[in-house]
Formats: sequence, structure tokens, C-alpha cells
Amino acid sequence: MATMEEIVKKADLLGYRSEKREEYLKQEFKLLDERQAREKKEEAERQEKKEEAERQERRKKLNVRKGRRRKKLNVRKGRRRKKLNVRKGRRRKKLIARKDWSWRR
Repeated sequence: MATMEEIVKKADLLGYRSEKREEYLKQEFKLLDERQAREKKEEAERQEKKEEAERQERRKKLNVRKGRRRKKLNVRKGRRRKKLNVRKGRRRKKLIARKDWSWRR
């Protein structure tokens, strides 16, 4: 990771003068700019990925149902009648009458 000052120092150490120095500095600065742009882009991508992961996590937490869930048994199709002794009141009497359970009344 060379900064602009370090590039200039290196040019001095290499003993470049006038045109050759200008060419060298131009090339190095161009490389530096490209590297910085690439790093900035990668950082933005990392940040975006991180935010997306957080959003997914938040969405997942929201989708979790609260409270107790009852297990769905294999529900039999068709109308199931309740046991008569569970029912109370008029409905029970009618059912019993329909089945003619005179001994139950």
C-alpha cells in the first residue's frame, strides 16, 4: 500500500529525472487510483452483503410464529360426530331423540 508521498520518495531514490520521472509518477498514480477504486468497490460490496444478511435475519425473526402451535393430526375427511355425553343441552336431547334413545332422557 503505497501512498503518493511514498511513490515520490521511491522516484527520487531510483534517480528518475524530468520526463522519465513524470512518466513513472503518472503510471504509479494511475495504478494507485485503480487500486483504491477497486478496494472501495470491494468494501461497498462487502457492506451490501452484510446488510442483506442482516435483512434476511430480521425477516426470518419476523416470520417466526409466536405462541404454541398445535400439531396437525392426520385429519379424517368427512363429518365426525361428537360423543353424545360430551354435548350439553337441547342439541343433545334432539340427537338422543333422533336416535330414539328413550332410556337416555
